[in-house]
Amino acid sequence: MAVILITGAKGQLGSELKNVSKNFYGYDFIFTDVDDLDITDPVMTAGFIKKNEPGWIINCAAYNTVDRAETEADKVMLVNSTAVRNIAEAIRGSECRFIHISSDYVFDGTSCAPYDEDASPDPQTAYGRSSLQGRRQLSAITDQWL
Repeated sequence: MAVILITGAKGQLGSELKNVSKNFYGYDFIFTDVDDLDITDPVMTAGFIKKNEPGWIINCAAYNTVDRAETEADKVMLVNSTAVRNIAEAIRGSECRFIHISSDYVFDGTSCAPYDEDASPDPQTAYGRSSLQGRRQLSAITDQWL
């Protein structure tokens, strides 16, 4: 049975995944939030992943209170960037697949057309900068896997 680890399970996206997971048989879902798994702690993250051996990780955890992020830049960077790196490092060399959810706040918001993955990022907020840094952390690690 495939094990799927969902982080940020008490947030909006994580809660929705928990609701729809009931429709998917043959998978063993592990839903965590900060009280179960603090992904900002690299030792805890690596230990949890090693113990549970997920085949997939879907990271729904995020600090996304955009206005408050401006005054809590260190905290937002820890959750949206460092935690992403911690997960990626914990699964380095394994067969585990990692889905990380980013944000449109990595762009400046001036385009009239939808952004695609090749659009140049230009975050205007601490939240956007932290989301972009998380994407860069993940890219730096996964590029080494290729």
